[in-house]
Amino acid sequence: MKPYASPPNQYETVAEALQAARQRHFTVPFSFRNGQLVNELTGNTYESDQVQVEEFHRSEGLTDPSDSAIVYFLRTTSGEQGWLIDAYGADGNGELAAFLFGQSSKTAG
Repeated sequence: MKPYASPPNQYETVAEALQAARQRHFTVPFSFRNGQLVNELTGNTYESDQVQVEEFHRSEGLTDPSDSAIVYFLRTTSGEQGWLIDAYGADGNGELAAFLFGQSSKTAG
């Protein structure tokens, strides 16, 4: 899929980012399991080339650094739109980052 173009971080908290996602019809909760994106409502699974990062927003955990997170707004080739939350920094999922941004299976650009 095409490279993403995320706007500057607009939200101070994960809750704000999720509220915005839902208001913009990114309503599906996704997870990342066994190297695939999973729709938590239907169980549908997606490979890396079937997923587009539309935006991502980082929350830096103002009172507790362990609260740092990234909220991804995602779209699938089947038209599902949703969100996924990952830890930010040392606790982030490197396999998820590679899946979304193509370090091993997709070429950005």
